[in-house]
Amino acid sequence: MAPEAGYFLNPTLMLSVQLRYQYITGPTPEPGNTADCGPDGLCTPAKYALAGFVKATKFFGEEKLRPYVAGAIGGGYIRHVTEFKSLPAMCGAVGAANKLCVDTVAAGPVLLGPAAGILYALTPGFALSLAANSYLGFPTFTFHVDFNAGVAAAF
Repeated sequence: MAPEAGYFLNPTLMLSVQLRYQYITGPTPEPGNTADCGPDGLCTPAKYALAGFVKATKFFGEEKLRPYVAGAIGGGYIRHVTEFKSLPAMCGAVGAANKLCVDTVAAGPVLLGPAAGILYALTPGFALSLAANSYLGFPTFTFHVDFNAGVAAAF
């Protein structure tokens, strides 16, 4: 999910703030020790990531179909799911045999990147949106692209 709220400085330039919430499915609990992971000895992997951005968006034209480009800078994390094939297949719930270890790896906390998309106005205050947002994260490196579809409302 990536909700965004902005203010139009003029009909073709918007400044906004955006939140990026990522919910992750698929990671498996990993064996550990009871001091670090609790009484069952299984460490629960991270299942979400949160990031926030400040964006500048430049719209082209004032017709119903409006392409745009944007630039964002922010902080937080993006997580990627990874399999650890080199570990013994002993992950998952107690009693799960031969389950591959799957965890998440965080990238960030500094994030920046360009975006591009289109808005299609259904009414003067309501539009549909398609976008591709890319993120470069560092010092823990990542390059990530999100494809988003949504709605936009103007007040």
